[in-house]
Amino acid sequence: MKYKLFFFLISILAISCTADDDTEVQIRLANISEFDYTNITIRNGISYEDLEAGEVSEYQTFESSYSYMFVQLVANQDTLFIQPIDFVGESLIRGGNYTYEIEANFENNDLGSLRAILVRD
Repeated sequence: MKYKLFFFLISILAISCTADDDTEVQIRLANISEFDYTNITIRNGISYEDLEAGEVSEYQTFESSYSYMFVQLVANQDTLFIQPIDFVGESLIRGGNYTYEIEANFENNDLGSLRAILVRD
């Protein structure tokens, strides 16, 4: 009986330790457009390094995140941004590694536009 209790407690301890690790969110940015990106800021003033066309950034760690977020950057000499209005009805994404694929488009709008998709790695 002592052995069963010991293994049960060890199992609970192991599960609780891995649960904390699963809440950490790693996000990197991917420039999937033909334009270079500079002055990249996401969320509440978090900066990423400049990204040339087709380049991917290093991961940054966050305690939590939604599937979309504020993004501001300079592409083709224009400042572009995505501004979420609210997160009502949204759920936080699960812990893990994600790539936020960002595309700048200047074809249909002289001012340019951004499109972003969050992909789980």
